[in-house]
Amino acid sequence: DDSGAKGDWITNKYNALTFLGTADRFATVNILIDGKTIGVTTADADGNWNFDISRNLSDNVYKITVESIDPLGRTSSVDYQLTIDSFTPIPTVMLHDSADSGVKGDMITKINTPLFTGMAEANAKVSIYVDGVLSGEAIAGDDGVWNFQFTTALSDGSHDVTVKVEDIAGNTASSSAYNFQIVTQTQKPTIELVNDTGVDNTDHIINEKNPALTGTAAPYSTVKLYIDGALIAEVRTNKDGRWEYTLKADQGLVDGDHRITASVEDIAGNIAHSDPFLISVDTAISIPIVSLSPDSDSGISDDNLTNIVKPTLHLKDIDPDIISVQVWDAASDTQIGVATQQPDGSWAYTFTSDLTEGLHQVYVKVEDIAGNKANSAVFDFTIDTTVSTPVISLLSKDDTGVTGDNLTNINKPGFAISGVDADAHRGVVQ
Repeated sequence: DDSGAKGDWITNKYNALTFLGTADRFATVNILIDGKTIGVTTADADGNWNFDISRNLSDNVYKITVESIDPLGRTSSVDYQLTIDSFTPIPTVMLHDSADSGVKGDMITKINTPLFTGMAEANAKVSIYVDGVLSGEAIAGDDGVWNFQFTTALSDGSHDVTVKVEDIAGNTASSSAYNFQIVTQTQKPTIELVNDTGVDNTDHIINEKNPALTGTAAPYSTVKLYIDGALIAEVRTNKDGRWEYTLKADQGLVDGDHRITASVEDIAGNIAHSDPFLISVDTAISIPIVSLSPDSDSGISDDNLTNIVKPTLHLKDIDPDIISVQVWDAASDTQIGVATQQPDGSWAYTFTSDLTEGLHQVYVKVEDIAGNKANSAVFDFTIDTTVSTPVISLLSKDDTGVTGDNLTNINKPGFAISGVDADAHRGVVQ
């Protein structure tokens, strides 16, 4: 009946206890509990005796007195302290604070040799099982606290820890399973533009000073964003591991190249860094200027009059990163054609069909690689391919004799010239 450690007078048996002992041959043995006699027995010829307690004893500490009276009437007695302990509390188990890396209390750690702790009955033996396999033992302190440090690394993933305790009375109890995760690696964060403006949506050239950024990392991680080495924001990933951040008004980027990086700390406390993500901000575009090419500007230069029915337009102030130059008719607001870059780097457009006589109005639309757009001012020019035949006659004052016979006696006559077009700029009398 002496459960647990033998000889310590601590037992978890509370009913039908049997006491054994020795005394003088044929001595009378009285058994007392807390000073009250509960029974009498007699030692045999060898001095051995035993006694069964018929009543149940509740959990407590008792004083057991054994009195012996030998056949000659001599008496002796001895006292013992009996502890009845039929129950031990359910033990607890959890990661120790020092081993709970990252978010406290989430049962996720990056430490693969974690320290566990818990509560049990004082001085109880604690057996620790991981995934059903005994991993080690500990002894609870006088305050009931126990600790166990793994010395062999646990694999990444989910694990169940249970503990079984046995107190000094031999009572046992087991904890419920404590599930935790070992995560020693985290994924490298990524960075992308939400809107990569311009024709190429993968060139990282944008016309926005406050772009929206997005990317991936481990779910529920903390992501710190840096632009050109300066911390600009701290965001959290969602359950799918995605994050997003739009630069605030006071965080606008100047035109030029910028280097964006991210560092991430996952819920287990693991840290990883992204590769640099390079972007170029370009929000400026020049306004193009349209004129007639010198080769198409017949007659007086820069008068926007020409007799060439398929003239060439010359375009100025076209930025180097322009990717589209369209020529539009201003009157109908329809596209006429697309200008091309010349070997010398300039841009030009030559009409492919004969233009009609009269006024023409055109303008140019340009777009650069970042997606910036601009329109030129409307350019007016006139096609003029005809000229009237002038008429020359004597001035009436110099037409002597018969009028209109083109005969005169004035040797330095004056002439009248008519039928001259309004846009004529020079005449020669021969």
